[in-house]
Amino acid sequence: MEKASLWIDRKFKSLDEVKKSFLSDKLDQNAKNNVGFYTDFNVTQTLQKDQEILISGQTWVFNKFNYRYLYKFLDQTLDPQENNGYVVALSNNEEVRYFINYFSQNAQVTLQLLLNNYNRTSQVDFKPVYVNDGFLLWLFQKYYKEDSIFQISDGEGTDPSILSIDSILAVKGDTSDQITSIDASGEQISNYISVISFLLESSKLYKMGLRISYGSHKKIEFTIDKPRKTSVISINVANYVGTLDKESNDSKIAKLVIIVNLVIFPKIIQIYQEDTTWNAKSMEDFFKELGKDIRDRTDNLLKDVQEKISVDAMTMGLDI
Repeated sequence: MEKASLWIDRKFKSLDEVKKSFLSDKLDQNAKNNVGFYTDFNVTQTLQKDQEILISGQTWVFNKFNYRYLYKFLDQTLDPQENNGYVVALSNNEEVRYFINYFSQNAQVTLQLLLNNYNRTSQVDFKPVYVNDGFLLWLFQKYYKEDSIFQISDGEGTDPSILSIDSILAVKGDTSDQITSIDASGEQISNYISVISFLLESSKLYKMGLRISYGSHKKIEFTIDKPRKTSVISINVANYVGTLDKESNDSKIAKLVIIVNLVIFPKIIQIYQEDTTWNAKSMEDFFKELGKDIRDRTDNLLKDVQEKISVDAMTMGLDI
C-alpha cells in the first residue's frame, strides 16, 4: 500500500530547482538533539524524463526520486538507522508540492535534508486534507443506494470522465462511548448485517476502503483513514488495472499517488459538499431504510434456518 503525505515548498517554484537540490552532493548534517548525525545520502531520479499531468485544468510536471540515508549515533555502540523511501515532486512553475512516504516530523526532516536546508528555517509546510465526520457515512449511503456514479471534469473545456464507486472493501468505526466497534472487510461488505446494524447505532466511521473506476483507470483501490483530524490515503498499487499498466512501476506509483490524492479524492469531497439532498431528513430516511433491510434480511435468515431444521429432522426421523 502506498501512503504519502503532502507538503508545499515555500521557496522553490520549479521542478528544475528541486532536482538540482535533490541530486546534489550532500554533507553530513548534525541532528538537532546533538546525539547523532545524518550521513551516506543516496538520491536517484527514477523517471528518465519529467512527465506531465493535468490537474483542475493546470498542467503539472513531476518526477519521482528514491532516497536513502543513515542516521548514525555518536554513541558507536548503537547501530545506525537506515531511512529510505521516495518523494514525488511536482510543479506548475508557480508552486512546488511533494508527496513523501513519511508523515509528521520524519517527513519534514527528510525533505529538509534532501533540500540541503536542514537546521535552518523550514522550507516546507504540511498540507493536510480535512473531512468532517459525515463524509464517510454519505459515501457509504451513496454506494448502498446504488447512486455512486459521477461525472467529473479535469478542467474547463475538457470532456467529463465517469467516476464510479464499484465496491466498498472495508469499514471501521466505533460508537460514541467507544464500547461497540466494527472492523470488517470483504467483497460484499455492504450486505453484512453487522455493518448495517452498526451504522444504525453510530455514524462515526473513520476508515473506508474503496474500489473505484475513473475514466481509463478501470480499477483503483484505496483506503481513506481518518484517525484524528486529517485524512490519510493508502493506495493498493498492486491491484490497479487500467491505462497505467503499460508504464514502469515508478511511473505508475507517482501517477496514482497524484491522481488519487489531488484529483479523485478532492472531487469526491467536492461532490459531497455540493450535495444539497444530504441533510438531516435524508439521513433519517437512510437509517429507516437500513432498519427495514435488517428486519427483512433477518426474517430471510430465520426462514432459511427453519427450512434447514425441517430437512434435517426429516432425514433423522425426528418429530418437531
